[in-house]
Amino acid sequence: MGMNHDWGYLPRDFLALKVTYDSSADFKQLVDECHQRKIRIIIDAVFNHTVTDCPLAMIDHDYWYYKGKYNPDDPCYWGPELNYEYYDEQQNLKPAWKFATDVVRYWISEFYLDGIRFNAEMDNYDILRELDNLARSVRGSQPFYTAVEYVPETTAILKPNGGPADVCWSASFHSVKSHP
Repeated sequence: MGMNHDWGYLPRDFLALKVTYDSSADFKQLVDECHQRKIRIIIDAVFNHTVTDCPLAMIDHDYWYYKGKYNPDDPCYWGPELNYEYYDEQQNLKPAWKFATDVVRYWISEFYLDGIRFNAEMDNYDILRELDNLARSVRGSQPFYTAVEYVPETTAILKPNGGPADVCWSASFHSVKSHP
């Protein structure tokens, strides 16, 4: 599969399990069996961008996404970037924000997940905090773990520093080499 495979980082349908993971019933069984063995399940989620032909982009691109790059100086562009700032006055909501919260609520309540690792976050502290709070409320008294891959290498995104994440992973980890 290698570099010609998207590895799940170009989301198209946020509510469908990737077919290579089998059916929803099988995934639920996997989660249940892991929980019986005291293994927690953390999924990897991409909420900053989508594949170009994502249904949201095809329906009304400017309603869901930024018109251009959110961070124009960032050399990486993975696809249309969800706009968590846009407010729809007629509906009295932020559409991308509501969509993301609905998706997280679905995955946590449907599959009883124990955590989410959010891919390549940049300046989305508010939505990340909202998603973390939502997931924890859905899980009730069960522990929940929020991890982020944070592109600007700073610990400001961590909860002890006022951020929304329990733990952070950064690109510099790629350069870590094994010790003899």
